[in-house]
Amino acid sequence: MAKYNPDEDVPYGIAAADFPITFYDRPQLAFANLLRGDIDPMTRAIFSPQTLTPHEIQSFRNALFKGKKPDPILKTITDIATNPLVIMGLVVGLWKFPIGSTKPMLDLAKGMMPKAKAMGEIMSGIHPAINNLRSVPGMYQAMADVISSKTKYLSKQIDKIEKMFGKAGRLSKVEGYAVAAKLDGLDKPTHAMVKMLGNEPEIVAIMGGKDVPIAGGISGKMRKEVHGLYGDMRGWLNQVKDMLKGTPGGEKRVKDSLAKLGLTYGDEIDDYFPRNAQYDKYSLKAIRGTTRTNYKAFMRKEAKTGPLSKESIARTGGGITNLEQLQEMESAGLIPRGYTNAARTVFNRWGDDAALEVEKVWKDVQGLGLDSGRANVEFISRMENYFTKGAGQKLDFAGRFGGKKTAADTLNAMADSLTEARIKGEDFFRAEVRDVGRVMGTPRQYTLDIWDATKRYTNATATTYSWHGTGAGERINVIANKPGVWENMPWGESYVYDDIVPHLMGNKSWQELRRSIWFSTKKAKVHEFVKTHPMVEQIVGKKGKDWLMKGTGDISGSWSAEGAGANISHWFHLSTLGGNISPASKNSLQTLITTLNQVGVMGMYRGLKGVPGSEGALAKMGKYLKMMIVDRKSTKEAFRLAFPEYVADMGEASNIVESLLAGDIAKEGLSRKMFSGAGWKRIWEKVKTGMLMPFATSEGGNRIMSYYAGRNQHLYENKHILAGASSAVRDKIVKEAGKVGQTLTMTTQFTGGPLGIPKALINMWPPWKQFMHFPMRFGAFLHQSLRMGPDPSKLDWGTIGRTMAGSTAMYLGAKNLLGVDISSGLAMGALPIPTYEGSPFYPFPLVPPAVGVIGTGAKALLTGEGKDLGATAALLVPGGIAARKAYRALHPKYADYKNRTPDGRIPIYNNKHALIGAVTPFQLTLKTLGLRPSSVAAEQAAAQWLLAQREKIRAYKRDYLQALSENDNRKAEAVQKEFTKAYPELGPLQIKKSDIRALENRREISRLHRIERGLPSAYRPLFSQILGEASLANITRDIDVGDVGLGKYLQ
Repeated sequence: MAKYNPDEDVPYGIAAADFPITFYDRPQLAFANLLRGDIDPMTRAIFSPQTLTPHEIQSFRNALFKGKKPDPILKTITDIATNPLVIMGLVVGLWKFPIGSTKPMLDLAKGMMPKAKAMGEIMSGIHPAINNLRSVPGMYQAMADVISSKTKYLSKQIDKIEKMFGKAGRLSKVEGYAVAAKLDGLDKPTHAMVKMLGNEPEIVAIMGGKDVPIAGGISGKMRKEVHGLYGDMRGWLNQVKDMLKGTPGGEKRVKDSLAKLGLTYGDEIDDYFPRNAQYDKYSLKAIRGTTRTNYKAFMRKEAKTGPLSKESIARTGGGITNLEQLQEMESAGLIPRGYTNAARTVFNRWGDDAALEVEKVWKDVQGLGLDSGRANVEFISRMENYFTKGAGQKLDFAGRFGGKKTAADTLNAMADSLTEARIKGEDFFRAEVRDVGRVMGTPRQYTLDIWDATKRYTNATATTYSWHGTGAGERINVIANKPGVWENMPWGESYVYDDIVPHLMGNKSWQELRRSIWFSTKKAKVHEFVKTHPMVEQIVGKKGKDWLMKGTGDISGSWSAEGAGANISHWFHLSTLGGNISPASKNSLQTLITTLNQVGVMGMYRGLKGVPGSEGALAKMGKYLKMMIVDRKSTKEAFRLAFPEYVADMGEASNIVESLLAGDIAKEGLSRKMFSGAGWKRIWEKVKTGMLMPFATSEGGNRIMSYYAGRNQHLYENKHILAGASSAVRDKIVKEAGKVGQTLTMTTQFTGGPLGIPKALINMWPPWKQFMHFPMRFGAFLHQSLRMGPDPSKLDWGTIGRTMAGSTAMYLGAKNLLGVDISSGLAMGALPIPTYEGSPFYPFPLVPPAVGVIGTGAKALLTGEGKDLGATAALLVPGGIAARKAYRALHPKYADYKNRTPDGRIPIYNNKHALIGAVTPFQLTLKTLGLRPSSVAAEQAAAQWLLAQREKIRAYKRDYLQALSENDNRKAEAVQKEFTKAYPELGPLQIKKSDIRALENRREISRLHRIERGLPSAYRPLFSQILGEASLANITRDIDVGDVGLGKYLQ
């Protein structure tokens, strides 16, 4: 008889099994049990595979090869060929619903899908604009044109800005203020602040005369490079102005919108500088309304007349430069010493006078016995007299608030606030009077921060240009007002005007506005406390107080709800994605589970290799690398030259990193980084960019492959037309090809921006929606694919079938051939399904990092168990997740390099220093990078299976013993029969003395005493003393039940 070979022969007739690591393994086991006619284990194979017994866990391959270990390639082929997900997926995806043409892509972008199949409101939450507006002809494309023109405008202007500032070199903060002051005309007697304050006695005493320029002679105090920047900035501002004036219809619309506010539009403004003044809480209510209905009306009006930037109101109303920045210029000797304090004294005096008048008028009006509405009208009327005819004329209240109507609305908001404060009590009322007086007495301040002002002006003008430059804004309005356009989707108009249009126009949505107002109100209270309470400076010092004052103030760059949310998300992007190869490697599989299933293998091949008349992505990538490495071109320039079609249709690739650093995927394409600061700030910006580069590179590669796959596939499908086409026809098809590439990229690579983010997330605070974008968009991709067949009125299951078959085949191939578990990067890993049981809020599948941190902290606090806090701490450090993975894989505590196995494997341990197993150096490297080796995953699955089997066998034995002790032979036989059926290899259940003793102990010894016996005998008396408390002694007293009568069954 041949000697037993453990690698060839099968003891008990049972082969070694591949444990069901993931969802993709389970159908294979279910299929094998179905072939054996075992329905119960077939069901359990899907839902609870750890309960399968040794013979139930045998796959079809085990039977085919009779338990012998096959070649990995043969094993892979067999596993794929016998997996039901692959079989059904291929039948559905290739036979019943094969890959179609690119026409559905064009129809989707044009909004030409049947109105009868318009998106439903319930499902619309997971979809982006391109899917939600699929039945509104022209709407999505008009919105895409706004984004496209805005992106191109920003890219063009940012190139100019970076060149100007790069030429000037490093600037100090005060030098930046000097450039802004020079542009603003602060060195001339015609400046608004000179006209406003020049004759006030406090100012005259400091300046030595009336109407003296505040920053006279500033040019002589500027370095040559700084003065050169001033000249370049003046030229650039003039260019932007000329371009906006040349925008078709743009100048007329701006004039109309200004006229509605009682303002005039001048062709030329001497010493123009973009003044970004801050709204106070009263004008916010007045301009935008305090109800959702009012704000809806405001946004629709804005959409029709065109966006109006805040600097227009600030300039007409005579705003003032930020006093804290003036103070810094004063300290640097750029303006006369003492000027800032003198200006503050004047504004405080004006504010006190206004507060006294407000209180007097308020009390007089309250004495008239009017209802609240009529009382507000009377209050407004009397205060208007004060500002137009009385002592308050010099405050130019109406001008500062953009006209008489807005000023009256602001006074109405003030009256409402005073009414609310009066109800709360005298102290609240007097504080509100002071706030009203401060707002009335001090004009809005605008920043001299040249960097911030330039950023904001660029974004503001980009909005004006993009809304009017292509006529896209008008097209949106025309389409939205067509009769019957919203007939089959009544929620659509609100989605367009309340959710998308505000973001396209650079405004806030209603939800964002309410969040901003709430935050600003709280911030103002903190500011007042910091300003007035002496304890603050005692605790944090003068510098700390100045920092708090700046953060809680009204100046541009102070803390805001948007800024706080963006910073939190920005930080979590750095901690989770920074330097982390794992998400980058998983993300690189996205094209294989999305794009591949839309255009097929040959479509992907054409995208990579090219078609006649259009190069493929591989050749273009080669050119890109050559231009960077050999020709020494910048990344941005090389990308534009290598991928001109992509840039024309999709924009710059660098937007990916910038949207991550901006902290909000909804800002993609709209948030452009212009400056990196100076010194350590510049270095830190470069470090952050480098940390996110692995993920950004994988995302950029995905988008390029998808774009050229769609573009080249459309050109290939129309090659017979292109062969003899005229230039006009050729241009039309090439343009269509670009649209197909753009649409395929949008729908399969889940781009961000207001048109890419799911409807349910568009108005959420960034930390609450972080990392929810991808799983929701993947669900939307599969759902939308049902309407992407040749007939959109019928369901097409092809894409879903191909996705399931492809994901399963890739998983099995990687597991068997490469020894890597890639399931988290495939279809089931991309869907919003529950994660692991120990995670906070399990089984809810969508938990952003910020929510997870809060949940883990709360869980630790409530349970007193802090084992998960280490993982949470890693979320608070840039690159923390990657560093923690590397530490837990490489540290000698977890990997014993000194005691390798004979074949060179490294023993690895868990947190409790218990041996898990031994892995090869390659597998340890994969583990370090966050890529789970399939052997490690299989070990975890096997451990769970063994634990489940142990408990299952123990349960059988307990039930059997209990039945015998009760003389219930029928039940005992049923348990015995069930056991032998589940484990035929083990024979019948056998009883030992230890089993009888265990049964007796369970019946006689109380639970606390059983636990107590688990303690070391030397320590047990101490705990026995504690358990001796009277009530516990009674309830936990052991009993004597005598012999249970099982001795006769001993074997």
